[in-house]
Amino acid sequence: MNSMNPQQIKTWLDNNHVLNYDIVNFNNDLFVNIFGNLNLPYLDLEYLPFKFNVIKGDFFCNHNKLKSFNNFLEIIEGNLYCY
Repeated sequence: MNSMNPQQIKTWLDNNHVLNYDIVNFNNDLFVNIFGNLNLPYLDLEYLPFKFNVIKGDFFCNHNKLKSFNNFLEIIEGNLYCY
């Protein structure tokens, strides 16, 4: 289960200029679907703060400090840029 509630997830997404998303509650577990590209480069992220499920576009997570694939995506319909 996520440690963030839906409002905290929405705030994080909005603060990071993420558009066209849906926050889904499935069996008391929250995850996010993105309808388009997800751009999260240069945020010094060590982990993704909540679960992502599907990105219907490319995922840019380059130039971060990811140490784990926890909360990583189930499906990316585009390309993954994570270096």
